[in-house]
Amino acid sequence: LRDRPGSSLPRATPRSATRGRGTRNPADWGLLYQLSAVVPTFSEAMAAIVRFMPAYSNRNTFALHELPDLFVVEFLTQARTAVGLRATSEFAIRLIWEMFCGFVGPEARAHRVSFAYPAPPYRDEYDRAFRSAVAFDQDATVLELPMVLAQRKQPHEDEVLRNILQAQAHVRLVTSETPWASRVAAYLDAASAKFLPDISETAHHFGMSQRGLRRRLEAEGRSFSYLADAVRARTGIRWLTESETPIKE
Repeated sequence: LRDRPGSSLPRATPRSATRGRGTRNPADWGLLYQLSAVVPTFSEAMAAIVRFMPAYSNRNTFALHELPDLFVVEFLTQARTAVGLRATSEFAIRLIWEMFCGFVGPEARAHRVSFAYPAPPYRDEYDRAFRSAVAFDQDATVLELPMVLAQRKQPHEDEVLRNILQAQAHVRLVTSETPWASRVAAYLDAASAKFLPDISETAHHFGMSQRGLRRRLEAEGRSFSYLADAVRARTGIRWLTESETPIKE
C-alpha cells in the first residue's frame, strides 16, 4: 500500500486503530495482530479477531458473512458523530485491508469497498489505497473480498505460535474490564442471524459454564435471552431497511 507524505487517508496500525473511547489498552492490540499473522488463511484470521475483539473494545466489532463467491467483512461501530464514524471506519477497514494484502500479496483485490458516510474531500485517496473505486453513503461499511483469496493458505502459518497467542488472547478476554453484556452482545452481533449461538455455545466461546455466564450477566442486570432478542430485533430492522427481500420472507 502507498504511504506517501501528504496522504490524507491515515495509515492503520494496531495502536492507531484503537484510539478513542471504549477501547482497552491500545498497545495490547499487537497480540491480535500477531495472532492474525500466523493462522492459515485470512478468513480464519478474521474469525480470531471477531472472537477476541470484545476484550479490547466494547464499541466496535466486525460481522463476517460468507457468500458463495465472497467473504464479506462488515464493520459495526457505536460511533455516532460524523467525525467519529469516519475516523473509526477509516482506521478499521484499512487495517483489515492491509492484513488481507499481507496474506494474498500482489494479487490482493477487493470486489467492493463501501462506507456508511458521505465521501470526504480526499476521496481519491480511498480509491488509491484500496486499489478500486470506493462507494460512499452506503447502508453499511463493508469490505467484500473474493472467497478464493480469503481462503488461500499463506506460507507463514505457525500452529505452535498460534496456540500460544490464542491462549494469551483468551486470558485477556476472560479478565477484561469490558462488561460481560457488551462482550456477549458483540459476539452475537458478529454471528449469522440465521444461526445465532445459544447460551451453551456462547458460554463455551468464553471458556465458562452456562451457569457462570448467566451469573455474570445477571450481576449486570441483563440476561442472555434479552441480549439475543435485541440482536434479532436489530438484524430484522436492518433486513427490512437495507434488503429487497419481501417482508413475508
